[in-house]
Amino acid sequence: MVKFFSSTFTYDYPFATVSLAYHLQLLTRAPASASAAGGPQIITLDTLDTHFDASTKTLRTTRLLLKQSKLPKLLQRFVPGAPESARCYVLETCTVDLHTKTMTTKLRNIDLDGDSTGVGLHEECVYTSAGRKTRVDGEVGFEFNTVDTPVVSKEAKRWGVPKMPSLGLGGVKERGIEMVGITGLKENLFAGRRAMEGVLGSMQRQGLAF
Repeated sequence: MVKFFSSTFTYDYPFATVSLAYHLQLLTRAPASASAAGGPQIITLDTLDTHFDASTKTLRTTRLLLKQSKLPKLLQRFVPGAPESARCYVLETCTVDLHTKTMTTKLRNIDLDGDSTGVGLHEECVYTSAGRKTRVDGEVGFEFNTVDTPVVSKEAKRWGVPKMPSLGLGGVKERGIEMVGITGLKENLFAGRRAMEGVLGSMQRQGLAF
């Protein structure tokens, strides 16, 4: 993965509370509540697999999410005809290690049609117990699967826009689309944090915070 942005922050809640809040916040990012947090709306969420390894005390969950996000207006400059919003499928894995008190979450967008020539968008966060608090180290970035497919075409497809040939603008257009993508990745990471903080605050008010 080509990392473009990383962030470290701390929740003022113990690991057990934060790990529970993570799973709850996925439900709170349904269309009615996601707009308030400013992040992508989760249209559907399907659990594909859940497995607990008693020998290592690890719980691994795999989910398939269908997200809808508003597209940056700046994208219109680089991809004519881009819609105001687009949907994409995201594969999410969450591994909770009860022995080390760590939780690792990974999200990446996927192509259900089997086309591997797109731009992979990745997000990874590691939650670590820090006494009565929980530290989070997150990073987001791109992964270009091929070097011979025009970036414009790959990004257009990724954002739900019909594939279009390169317009011959070379690196200027490619860097412009890349910067739009980086901005979106940062906003998604912070939106996830805001959603988590909302759930943690709600849990505390209801006496559910440990």
